[in-house]
Amino acid sequence: MQHAFVLLLTLLVFGSVSDYLGRRPVILAALVMSAGAYAVFLAAHSAGLLFAARALQDVAVGTAIGALGAALIDLQPEGSGLASLITAATPALGRGAGALGTSALAQYGRAPSRLVWWLLLGASVAAAAGIFVMPEPGTRRAGVLASLRPRVGVPRQARGTFATAVPCLIAVWALGGLYLSLGPSLAAQVTGSRDLLWGGLVVFLLTGVAAAATYAFRGLTPRTAMLAGCLVLLAGLAVTFAAIATTTAAAFLAGTAVAGVGFGLALLGVNRTLIALAAPHSAPGSSPPSSSSTSSGSASRS
Repeated sequence: MQHAFVLLLTLLVFGSVSDYLGRRPVILAALVMSAGAYAVFLAAHSAGLLFAARALQDVAVGTAIGALGAALIDLQPEGSGLASLITAATPALGRGAGALGTSALAQYGRAPSRLVWWLLLGASVAAAAGIFVMPEPGTRRAGVLASLRPRVGVPRQARGTFATAVPCLIAVWALGGLYLSLGPSLAAQVTGSRDLLWGGLVVFLLTGVAAAATYAFRGLTPRTAMLAGCLVLLAGLAVTFAAIATTTAAAFLAGTAVAGVGFGLALLGVNRTLIALAAPHSAPGSSPPSSSSTSSGSASRS
């Protein structure tokens, strides 16, 4: 609950700030906050510090999401659609790799409750160094304080398409939440093994297959990808739930893989649909489009 609340609040407040300050400064600030969160995790000896570290991490993620998505749109070749492909495939693959890596550390590594944070801290520093030397893809403009006022709305001409895409998006992340929260426990139940690696493997199977499906079916139209994704996702869930009821490990893994295909297809379709709806004047605090408008405003709202 804390994760969702802090992340949503951060997106509402800082979601478009990179339209005004530039992409690089905002991404760098997010990486600094991430590094700070990992340092707090390393020093935490109480539940309060753990909650504080997680909140700081969520603020960092929420701040980075808008700027990173906008930077991808700024940098992609015109008409390529690479931004929607990357924003669908990369987070899924990252979640899977993270789950698999941390489960391996927890099972076989030394000091697993600390080593993972040291590794993430090092990764944040390396990422910051890369962003620091990256050319600024966006532009700066006035109005950053006005952009911090939370506003929620969908342009009138986009509401029908948006309403069609939202249920698909909810289904995708509900599935992700199910596996991220219960996947390791379900894996232990159906396999009868106490090896923690199974939990990471199940999450990796879902999100890794999703990333592969995103790339493999990148030529589908957004509408076809969403429809096919939802249908395949439902089929995978049916097999998964039957496998859980019968404690059949092979069927559980097969159902997870099928659901992963649906996850990837649906997310790709949603991303392409919603990114296409963004307009230069859709960012909070921005002015109506004029001859000096740039594409940066549309990026942050994607």
